Amino acid sequence: MESLNKQYIKALCELQEDKFTKDILKPLFESMGYERVDFNGGPFERGRDLIAQRRIPPNKEMFVVYVQSKRVSSIQNTKTAAKLSQLIHQLRQCCTGELIDLTGHKLTPNQVYLACPEQISNRLLDEINSQLQTMPLKILFYDGPQIISDIKIYKPDLLDLLTNFEDKLTLNGDLNLNKELLSALKSKNASQFNEYYCDLSFFVGSLDSNLLLHIDIESKDDNLDVKEESWDLFKRECNEVYEKHNINLIKENTSEIEEKFKIKKINYDSKKNQQTRKLCESLDEKITLHSKLINEGIQALTTSLNDQTTLARQNLSSKELSEREDIVAYLKKISFDDKQEIIKKLNFQEIAIKNPFYSETNKLLSWITERKKLKSQLANKKLRFIEHPCYTVKINSQEIIEKIKFLKKQYIQDIELINENKLKLPELKNFLHETQQTLSLLARLDKDDSFLKNNFLLKMIQTDQDRVSISPHEIFLTGHDFAVYGGAGVGKSTTLKAYATLIASEKNNKNIIYIALNKLVDEFKLLMNKSCEQELLKNNLLIRLILLSKGLSSTPENIERAKKVVSDNSTLILDGLDEVYNTIPNIIIAISQFKINHPKTQLIVSSRDCVSYLNEIDFLGITLLPFTKDQLNRFIRGWLKDSNKAEHLIQSIKNRELFEHIKTPLLATITCSLVEKGVNAPSTENEIYSERLRLLTGEYDLHKNIERQKNTGELLRKCAMKIAYFMHTKGLRSLTKDQMFIGLQLSLSDIYTNELLAECLEELINPCNVIILDHITSKYSFGHFRFQEHLASVELKTNRNIDLSDLVNTDWWRGALGLYSQENDISYLIEDTYRKHGSVRKAEFTLKHMINNSPKQRRNGLLKLLQDYIKSDDMDLTFLNEIQDYVYPHLIDRY
Repeated sequence: MESLNKQYIKALCELQEDKFTKDILKPLFESMGYERVDFNGGPFERGRDLIAQRRIPPNKEMFVVYVQSKRVSSIQNTKTAAKLSQLIHQLRQCCTGELIDLTGHKLTPNQVYLACPEQISNRLLDEINSQLQTMPLKILFYDGPQIISDIKIYKPDLLDLLTNFEDKLTLNGDLNLNKELLSALKSKNASQFNEYYCDLSFFVGSLDSNLLLHIDIESKDDNLDVKEESWDLFKRECNEVYEKHNINLIKENTSEIEEKFKIKKINYDSKKNQQTRKLCESLDEKITLHSKLINEGIQALTTSLNDQTTLARQNLSSKELSEREDIVAYLKKISFDDKQEIIKKLNFQEIAIKNPFYSETNKLLSWITERKKLKSQLANKKLRFIEHPCYTVKINSQEIIEKIKFLKKQYIQDIELINENKLKLPELKNFLHETQQTLSLLARLDKDDSFLKNNFLLKMIQTDQDRVSISPHEIFLTGHDFAVYGGAGVGKSTTLKAYATLIASEKNNKNIIYIALNKLVDEFKLLMNKSCEQELLKNNLLIRLILLSKGLSSTPENIERAKKVVSDNSTLILDGLDEVYNTIPNIIIAISQFKINHPKTQLIVSSRDCVSYLNEIDFLGITLLPFTKDQLNRFIRGWLKDSNKAEHLIQSIKNRELFEHIKTPLLATITCSLVEKGVNAPSTENEIYSERLRLLTGEYDLHKNIERQKNTGELLRKCAMKIAYFMHTKGLRSLTKDQMFIGLQLSLSDIYTNELLAECLEELINPCNVIILDHITSKYSFGHFRFQEHLASVELKTNRNIDLSDLVNTDWWRGALGLYSQENDISYLIEDTYRKHGSVRKAEFTLKHMINNSPKQRRNGLLKLLQDYIKSDDMDLTFLNEIQDYVYPHLIDRY
């Protein structure tokens, strides 16, 4: 596939000369400020295809430009003498001709251009200049590359005329790999991390391929009872496992199992058994009623003893109060443990006649005794009652275990071949297919709702991380569908942009469509605000996102045309799924539906790996792993041209044990950039970002003894922090300048004037480069999303009015909270989350992420604290379930 500019030039060359002049040059010159532009083509044009005029004050005369339009591809080599002579003659006419304007005055040209759609060769330039060197005006040349460059600046909508519908979808614009990052760092270093880095591992859902190296599987139980209502679902699962993995889950034939169940069901449905069931239900209801009366009675007695305002309570002596409290304690005990010998010890028949407390006590004792009898009757009836039967199956455990052991062995052999660069493309395709199948089998065994969850035990016998040493691009070329995972700054976007650029530069028939999803959030929200569009967005969502990203409307015609483009031999890349999931939560479903409708289209998505929806993505996942120590050292030596600085940094990282803090490409890039500017290597990820921000807001200029900003670095950093937090609360990573200013006003207008805030915003853009303009969307951002997360985390640290327990349940805040935890104790947050929400389950993923980002010496204590609260959650849930089972068992049995 050709580059974007080459395709534009090719389209220019395909235009007829008159159409090139009228449809391209005329509107372009008008956009460049010429007041009068006339098409003058035809047999009497005398070399002037276009005449452009404008007044340049203080001159009163018009500035006149003659343009000779010519397709020169056939005369570039200057061997076609006739055509070249004709062109020279037309250019002479341009140089010597005059124009009569509307008032009758003669206008002579100030400039003469030869405009051509192709790129003019140096040989043709020399030939024309040599033959026209005696002319009064020098010929200026305006060829295809310069025309395209001016169109982009002055009249970009002309590009629509130069692209067909397919080109509009597949032209991916500027995919400069690290443009935003390098701009934010004020660095011109062009080193690319993928020159030094290519390790990865594989995922299916939340299961890492690392399992296949270190897993051990055991059978816990071969027997499985399947409820009647789940039988069809179980059979479907058996068929899926057989079709996908060639494994028979059960030993017996399903018809035999069903025949045995049918006999049990007949016995269950018998008239005698149903009568017994009804008797059991009746006894259950009576027991429930007695339990309710007993609990209410005990509560009433407890209240009477605790209420010191009543006369009866005030007249009790300490001894009498103590005796009654002991009685209530006994009642509470026997209400849960109603053994006959305990009940006999409490008998107050005589005293109960005169005292309501003891009268109520005797009543409770009789209810407890009666309930005991009812329970005994129920137990006897249940001995004769046949419970609702299940389908009893024998799991083929040994076959499953042997299959997994075989797949594990095969995986290890293939990994060795890959790391030795001995696995060719066909074998690589098969490896990916087998890996996905194997991981999906393990995921099925490990799922909480799996029928087989309790039949097998999966254990990790080692925790070492396997690293597959192969370029992600080679993996992508297999045509497999992938989800690219990785933490912040490991190079997901860079990898995908590089692949899109690679495919686009090759001359093949493969269409590749790259979409940066984060740039569609605002446009998508606008569509969602239109009620007429909301229902439409439920259908063909990915097609609509493609059209939206290319600036095309989602008309029925465009949707159908786009479907044809993506249907065959195409690759669709959706970069940044985690950044739009909260805005477009049904995008996961849309991805699955897209694959059903377009099975031949390769789909590659990217997402951070600290998200809660991993299990919902049904693709083989690739996890981009951080640098190894050797890879980091190679990167540093490649980045820093000064070898002394490089070796000093490598030694400093080793001596200060900084590897864990700068092992991702993003952090390594920032660290190298800081060291390049004379700053010592920081010690944590947060400190690296803080040091970078200080550098950009004045410290770097101090190093160079220059001053380019009016406001203090402290105020500029404060403004940046407020803008970032404002954007993060809105779930956005880019805004217009006006929207950023509104965010500043909301936060700081009570302290600073609007004029000062506007000035600070301008300085954050230029000269500080903290806020970066995206020339494609005309919006501003902090460059890499991690920079915004860092600034938001600083606001969380400094603004004590923010309740973090409201944020831990949201995936969007996970990255910022992880940075916050690097420098702040989070034990209080675990407690606050439990106290406010009554559970930490929903926040568990984020809290574990924060613990992993906390200083090493705190992690064990924080993890134990979290585990204690999780256990408390489990106990609360168990208690609630027991209460429900105890109080409402008859309802449960019926339904």
